[in-house]
Formats: sequence, structure tokens, C-alpha cells
Amino acid sequence: MFNYDVEVSVVSDVTSDVFPPLIKIREITNIKEKRKWMEYFTKGYSGSTIGLYPAMFSEICRYFVAEVDGKDAGFIRITNYTETWKNYYDGQVWNASDAYVKQPYRSKLVLRKLLEFVIANCNVVMARLETERLYNKQYYYRTLGFTYAWTVGEDEQISIAVIEKLKEAAIRKNIDYRNRK
Repeated sequence: MFNYDVEVSVVSDVTSDVFPPLIKIREITNIKEKRKWMEYFTKGYSGSTIGLYPAMFSEICRYFVAEVDGKDAGFIRITNYTETWKNYYDGQVWNASDAYVKQPYRSKLVLRKLLEFVIANCNVVMARLETERLYNKQYYYRTLGFTYAWTVGEDEQISIAVIEKLKEAAIRKNIDYRNRK
């Protein structure tokens, strides 16, 4: 379990109430707390309906919560896809699966710090998100290192974005997948 304090730089011409001076990130393992955060996510999710299933609370998923001024501000769930990628990539593959930031903390770097943390400390090399969100926030995701993406599913509503070091493996995996169809 991790507990980290992540320093956030304050831009000199911006007041300190816009950017919190300190975001603390902690891993949660309590099933009740995990369920609470997933319920926040499902209620606030604007995409298609998603359900909660047992694997979301198993050992293949890890949850991290960001605190601002001692209050829970948001969370991110990451999922281990190493087994799925073992024929294509020699390393751990974790996916940023779900994230939610409470309304008062949005636009205050909470999600960015959660993503930066899991990328730097938890082998997160891919993110699953709505295609429209990825398209509208391309620059944001590129600055986090996500340089290659593709759509999945019949309706192409979901995209998978990967960081550069997973790009070649992703291309090979997609070619193999298309050849099997």
C-alpha cells in the first residue's frame, strides 16, 4: 500500500485557492471504500451504462485516492493487463481504467496528479476512455505521454491510449487481432 504526498507547483500569477499546494495520494484496499468510489464514478459517468462486477474489486485492480486539505477529492482505478499483453510486451501493463474527481476539485490538477502518480509508480502504460473525451482532450493526454490510440468495440465509443514505450506492441497486438477476425 502506498501513501505519497505529491507537490503541485503554484503558478506565480494564479491565486493559491485555484491550485492546491499539496495533493496526498493513498492506496485504498478496503472493499467498502472501493465500492463507494466506483458508485461515485458510475453516477457521474456520462457514457453508456456500466455495471459493477467482482473483478473490479479483486487483486487485478488497485485504487488510489487523492486528498486535498485532508478531504477526499478523487480516485483512480488501475487494472493489471500484463497477462493479456505477455506475447507482445516484456513488462507489466497496467491500465488507467476509471477515475472520478468531486465537483469542487475539478480543474485543480487532481486527475492529472493521480494519472502522473500511477504512470510513474504503478506501470500504467495505457488508459481506457471515451473516444470523444480522448479526441477533445488530445493535448492533455499527449502531455501525459499517451501518443498512440485506437478505438474498440462495434460503436467505437471507447478508445485505448498507450504511452510511447507500448506503441509498437500495441500495433502488433492490433494486427494479430484483425488477422484473427
